[in-house]
Amino acid sequence: MKKLSFLMMGIPLICLLSSCGDFFTELATNDAIDKSGEINADEVWTETGSSIDIHVESDLIINAHVEVDQGISILVEDGAAIIVRDGGSFEVKGRSGSEVKIFGTGNDDQATWRGIYFNSDSNDNELSHVEIKGAGSAVIEIGDKKNDAAAVEVLGTLWMTNCEITSSTEVGVLVNGNSTRTSNLRNFENIEINGVSTYPMMVEFEALNNFSEDLSSCVFEENGTNMIGLFGDTSGISGNHTWHGASVPYYVSEGLAINGGLEIVGNTELVMQKNAELYVNSTNASYYFNINGTASAPITIRGEEPGINSWPGIWYNTNNANNRISHTSINGGGVPSGTAEKSAIFVSGLSSPGSTLVLNNVDIQNSECALRKGPTAIVTGTSSITLAAGVNASCE
Repeated sequence: MKKLSFLMMGIPLICLLSSCGDFFTELATNDAIDKSGEINADEVWTETGSSIDIHVESDLIINAHVEVDQGISILVEDGAAIIVRDGGSFEVKGRSGSEVKIFGTGNDDQATWRGIYFNSDSNDNELSHVEIKGAGSAVIEIGDKKNDAAAVEVLGTLWMTNCEITSSTEVGVLVNGNSTRTSNLRNFENIEINGVSTYPMMVEFEALNNFSEDLSSCVFEENGTNMIGLFGDTSGISGNHTWHGASVPYYVSEGLAINGGLEIVGNTELVMQKNAELYVNSTNASYYFNINGTASAPITIRGEEPGINSWPGIWYNTNNANNRISHTSINGGGVPSGTAEKSAIFVSGLSSPGSTLVLNNVDIQNSECALRKGPTAIVTGTSSITLAAGVNASCE
C-alpha cells in the first residue's frame, strides 16, 4: 500500500518535469512489440494484452503479407510511416466493437506521423473497421501526380470500409496515380473523415472510375475544404468511365479532356476551378460525355466563384449519340469564343458529320448565353432549356 501511495505522489512531480503524455506512452510501450525497418516474411499481429500492442519506431516497409487482427492498438512514432511495397500487403481487419486503432503521440488535433502508403497492387490490401488518428504530418514519398501529405495514400489497390480518419494535417485519403499505374479502390464505403485541414479526399481523374461503390455512404465533416478534390494531367482520361455521386461536391481543380467516354450519374455536384473546362474534343465518334441526371437525382455543375462566366464551360466536339445533358443545372459556364458572348455549352461543327448533343431539362444560370453551335452541329431538346434572367438562348 505504501508503494502505491509513493507512486501516485510521484506522478504529478514527473508531469511537472516532462510531458505526462510522453510518460504514459513510455509506460504503455514497454510491453508492445517494436517494429521498424523492413518486413520480408509473412506476419500476423495479434493482441498482446498491453494497451499498445505494436510500436512502430520508424519507417516500416512491408514487403510480405502482414495481417492485423481485430482490437489491435498500433502506436506510430513521430515522423514515421507504414509503407506497403509491391510484393507486400497490409490486411487490417477490425470488427465492429473491436476496431483496430492506429495513432501517433500527439494530442487529438495534432498530426505527428506521416501515414499509411499502399504502393502495392495486392488484392489483400484492406482497411476494415480501423480508426486512424494524427496521420499526415508530411508527404510520405515524392514522385506521384500529387504530392500532398495524407493519412492514407493509395497508389495501387485497396479495400477500405467502415473506417474513421481524424486530425490529418492536409488530406484524409489521397488516391494517386502516375504514368504507369492507376489506383483501384475495390470497395470504399462507410468512411468518416473529420477535422483534416484541406480535403477529406483527393482522387486522380482516372481512379474515380475504379470505385466499386459510390461515395454517398461516406461522412465528411468539419474539414478545411469539405469537397473531394479531383486532379489529373493534360492527357485527361481514356477508356469509358462512370462517376457516381458523393455526400459532398467534387472539386475539379483543372481542365478535364475526355479521350473516351464519361457518364456522370445523378445526385452529383461538380465545383469548377476558374480555369477548369470539361471537353470531349475529338473526331473519334466513340468518344462521348453523358451528364445523366434524373428528375429525382439531378446534377449541378457550378463555378467555384460566383458570377457570370466563372469557368470555361462544356465543349462537345464529337458526334456520338451518347452525348447528352439531362436534368442538370449549369451555373457560370462560359466557353471562350472570338465573339463577344461566351456560352455555357459549345457544340462544334465545321464539317460533316457535325457534333451531336441531346438536351433534356437543362437549367442555365450566370452565362452570357446558353448554347453556341457550329454550322453542321445537331442539337435536339433545346426547348427544354430553362434560362435564368439575363441569359440568352443562343449566341450563334
